[in-house]
Amino acid sequence: MSGRVETTREHGMLQTGERTAAGTSVETGMIAMILQKPDDAAERRLALDLLARAGVEATDASEEILRIGQTGARCEAVPRPGEVRSILAAMPTGSCRAVVVSPSLRLFEGPWTDRLLRQAAAAVAPGGRLVTGFQPDRVSAARGWPSRGFVEGVLGPAADSVAIDRVRALVHAPERGGPSASAAGPPTVLGFAFDALDELVAAFAGDDGGGDAPRGSTRTADADAFVSALNYSVVGAAYKAALLDRIIDHHRPGAATGGAAGSRSRLGGLRGVFGRGGLRWLTGGGAPAPERGTPRLRILDLGGGPALTLAELMLRRGDVASGVCVDPSPTNRDLVGHLVRWLESGPEPAQQVASRLAFDLATMEAPSGDGEVDVVSLIGSLLYVPREHTDAVLQRAWDRLSPGGLLVVHENLRDPAYVVDYDQMFTGEELEARLARLEPADRSFWLSSGTARIPAGEVGRQTVFRVLVKPS
Repeated sequence: MSGRVETTREHGMLQTGERTAAGTSVETGMIAMILQKPDDAAERRLALDLLARAGVEATDASEEILRIGQTGARCEAVPRPGEVRSILAAMPTGSCRAVVVSPSLRLFEGPWTDRLLRQAAAAVAPGGRLVTGFQPDRVSAARGWPSRGFVEGVLGPAADSVAIDRVRALVHAPERGGPSASAAGPPTVLGFAFDALDELVAAFAGDDGGGDAPRGSTRTADADAFVSALNYSVVGAAYKAALLDRIIDHHRPGAATGGAAGSRSRLGGLRGVFGRGGLRWLTGGGAPAPERGTPRLRILDLGGGPALTLAELMLRRGDVASGVCVDPSPTNRDLVGHLVRWLESGPEPAQQVASRLAFDLATMEAPSGDGEVDVVSLIGSLLYVPREHTDAVLQRAWDRLSPGGLLVVHENLRDPAYVVDYDQMFTGEELEARLARLEPADRSFWLSSGTARIPAGEVGRQTVFRVLVKPS
């Protein structure tokens, strides 16, 4: 294996063995593969084949391969060949002769993917290659997956494109990157995790939390375990926020609700609220109204952990007047504090989200607020409510919805493949029976693997987002 970057010339790309502007050819350095399932041999084989089409030869057994995924740990500051590394553990700038973003990676157009692509581009050495999967425009429009236009909007024009059967990818060369490849991009929780990772590890690793934190807490005695857990939450926020964004646009709740000031005034009484200036304890006055625009949506996320999905949704939309995350974990409350401080230090859109994001330290059975909202979400959290309280939690959430508001429920259905939480999981029949008691005006079902609505008759045992519309 020569290790040399080889491809055809297009728009000024390097020929085989051609020198970079610095006078050296890229023959050494690591090859990073950003994967949905780092242990999936077929996905790794596809990534290597795409790299080969782009002129970068390597084998799966090569020590220069670095696998990156949503379940990886932070590991060493300097990557070790062959290890599975967290997406959050940013690769050193210019450390790779090639990076491939797997076409199987669950990515959606938006700020989160924008930041990931910029981070990947920064890791590629001059003369190296960045290979990124993309979807045809019609598929992208239907499922929300990145199109060629989106990828090139982030990284600039591609130097080449490659294909294997129906899988397509763009090839970028960092010497052609331009300002867009090096800029920070729009604010996103992925950016928060990249920028604040060392701070978060110092704050949350090395302490077991006294045993009071429920499942979903990120406090741990081990730094790698903490990063792996945070990594999972940050990656999940990308697709969950993208899907909630499309669901809200489809049903458009809150169109007839009051303005931002009226919405925010109904949040009084929350026990622990983060906002501009850090943690606040509200006793009845509510938070200040947003300073610009007319955001109307009021969102309540029950069992939302460290509020990463809610924050990502608010960053995507810009029309959320208030977002409240209800969770009983003090660890998650503290993590939200770090998130809010990061948002406050960012551009104006991030500062606006910081002023509208609140955390309620409470259980789903007894949240602090009781004001009207437009969207209530329970994403992978309803199964942790004791069954004797499930119906009451759903009814209370339903009662808080404004006319035409949305209740969004997402649960993996009981399956022997799940070892953890199997006994707590719902069957499809049980979950549907409990939701039907609310007597919604309309229902919709959305695939978790893409922002696509499917007919009720096709749901079966698929993992879907279940949306109930309250009568107007």
